[in-house]
Amino acid sequence: MSAPPPYNPAWDQPNQGYDPKYPSNQGAAPPPVGFQYPQTSYGYGVNSDTPQQPMSGGYDPYKDDVEAHRQPPPSSFAAAGFGDISVRAGFVRKVYFTLATQLAITSGIVALFLYVDSVKDFVQQNVALYYVGYVVFLISYFMLVCCQGLRRKFPANIGLLLIFTLAFSYMVGMISSYYDTDIVMLALGITTLVTISVSVFSFQTKFDFTKWLGVAIAVSFCLFFFGIFCIIFRSNVMHTVYAGIGAVLFTVFLAIDTQMIVGGKRHEIDPEDHVLGAILLYIDIVYIFLFILQILGRSGD
Repeated sequence: MSAPPPYNPAWDQPNQGYDPKYPSNQGAAPPPVGFQYPQTSYGYGVNSDTPQQPMSGGYDPYKDDVEAHRQPPPSSFAAAGFGDISVRAGFVRKVYFTLATQLAITSGIVALFLYVDSVKDFVQQNVALYYVGYVVFLISYFMLVCCQGLRRKFPANIGLLLIFTLAFSYMVGMISSYYDTDIVMLALGITTLVTISVSVFSFQTKFDFTKWLGVAIAVSFCLFFFGIFCIIFRSNVMHTVYAGIGAVLFTVFLAIDTQMIVGGKRHEIDPEDHVLGAILLYIDIVYIFLFILQILGRSGD
């Protein structure tokens, strides 16, 4: 069989419905019937060890496949459209609506324990219920935080969130019942001002608080062990220092969690996790209140 004619780029162009590689009326004559050019596999000819150039306008499997695999998969935020302003605004509204409901329940229970003497006497005489509430609080908290499918499934997530809020509210109400009403209201006012100020600042500032998330978690472990020493030694000074550090730490957590909800920083919360976002803000605000209450109570004593 004689050698085929030199390759003509014009063969790649379609012509009157014929095979574009074998036009009958362009350039040189087509190769003999039955002849096939060596196929290109990942840039190399079948019978050659040297790279072959793909045909003009043709498909290069090596280049095209590699480029396709180099493209990073879309993140959950991109897939969910979290970068869209409307999606983000809807997510933020859900979080703060849920948070407002939780805080309303907690405020109502605290007021009940403060102003109804029979209820105050009951909770103070049945301290065991506090520990029951603490166990329920921990179980529901870890179920919501650790089980992604559970906290996203309605109505299981709402039911667990209600149990979590009621248990934590009972604990906060019982603690508040041991303080004077004036001190509790003062602590509530300070917490409200701190929450509004930190939230507005976190919304507006370009500083990324979320990059300090690891440091804040490490400090929280140190605060936990310091609290154990405070229980053992029972020093008023140590308790005051503990409460002061705790108030500052959870204020930082409030700024971090707010920016994680708003988005646009290093760490962000998935737009489907509005329950998780509400839990994080709720715990931050309540712990700020408890630490401020402890500081004011110690100073009052």
